[in-house]
Amino acid sequence: MIAKRTFDIVVATIEASLAPMAATGMLVDGVLTDSTSFGGATTNTRFRIASMTKSFTAALTLLLRDEGVLELETPVRDLAPELAPLDAATERAWPASPTPITLRHLLTMSSGLPEDDAWADRHLDCSASEFEAMLQTGVFSIFAPGTGYEYSNLGYGSIGRVIERVTGRTAQDLIVERILAPLGMASTGWKVPNADVDWARPYRKVADGVEIEPHLPGDGVIAPMGGLWSTVEDLARWVRFLSDPTQPGPVSAGSRVEMAAIHTPIMAEPNLPLGGGYGMGLTRFFDRVTGAIIGHSGGLPGYGSNMSWQSDGSIGIIALANITYAKMFSMNRIVMRNLVQSTVSDLGPMGDLGSRVVALLNGWSDVDADALFADNVGPDETFARRRAQASRLVDEHGPFEVVVIDAKHNARATITLLGTRSHRLLTCELSRSPHAEARLQHYRVLEEP
Repeated sequence: MIAKRTFDIVVATIEASLAPMAATGMLVDGVLTDSTSFGGATTNTRFRIASMTKSFTAALTLLLRDEGVLELETPVRDLAPELAPLDAATERAWPASPTPITLRHLLTMSSGLPEDDAWADRHLDCSASEFEAMLQTGVFSIFAPGTGYEYSNLGYGSIGRVIERVTGRTAQDLIVERILAPLGMASTGWKVPNADVDWARPYRKVADGVEIEPHLPGDGVIAPMGGLWSTVEDLARWVRFLSDPTQPGPVSAGSRVEMAAIHTPIMAEPNLPLGGGYGMGLTRFFDRVTGAIIGHSGGLPGYGSNMSWQSDGSIGIIALANITYAKMFSMNRIVMRNLVQSTVSDLGPMGDLGSRVVALLNGWSDVDADALFADNVGPDETFARRRAQASRLVDEHGPFEVVVIDAKHNARATITLLGTRSHRLLTCELSRSPHAEARLQHYRVLEEP
């Protein structure tokens, strides 16, 4: 059964998201060992997985490349003439760059097309004629192809168009036939589920709670960027296949490795301090605690999802929720970090200091504070005020448990805390003074993870 700490982290995240339904699954060495469900969902409940779909579209593209049906370096306008406006946008903005947009650029998010989540999410079901009319009105470029990273749903929708042109069949049909069927993913597909199927209806947050998301688009021409529905059970098969190159299946081991490699670096973000990059339908980020994390998130009006696994495939996590843009990657990353760190006994001086400051928050003692802090801490803020703050936090959230201690080095760390009463995740920042004896010069508790 799933460990209590892991369950508590999942509960904290799902409750904070306000998702009426959610389902999660954990894989150990490729085997689905544990699951947690909320609101009546099960591991067989269908959720829309949004941009996690891109991993299937990329896999199909590489399968066709391996069969000689297409080449990644071919300009997309040569494969699908209606995509010529993409190059026209590049030529207007970057006349000195003769580089046309290729399939590789689209796969690796390096085409120069702008981020378009808000627009694309509402046009998932557009028809071929509507898609072509939109292109004819003109699009724009933010950098020359191959010179940067920018997430583009239009790019992956265009890949679907290329596939249809070169094969005579839609990417949707080929993904079902060439990938889903061979892997036994019978509960994964493109159509909005009917009343006879167990599926999670979409919700969104409003001022006084949640309400049904009124617009649920069907399958359309750009759906290869984010239109699939799936379940935890089916996605466990997909994660096992992607994370273990020895697994037999429809896409070669080499192409699966290629999907998970960094092709386009991404600048570090606040919750990803070591950065990473985009592969082909998969991301790869580096974490001090877990090492490389591979996977992809998904978000649409009414849904949020993520699949993540360690680069060696030893731990994998799938999380699906039916509320707009639920932060499932943040949850999966914290769970994975907790699981990995629970096997580590020595976290260095910041691990000891972190444990001591959490114990102090849970039960303040000026004697313990004197032994823990450098001599600037009291003058910066009196112990009386710090004690009052700690008391307020514990009254509101309950005694804190340490989920993860992330030591940047021997002088700075961040702790993820779990409030045992509120089931909230909080963050505590720590900084050590320059003295040889390990003491803290600063700490701060943030009530957002």
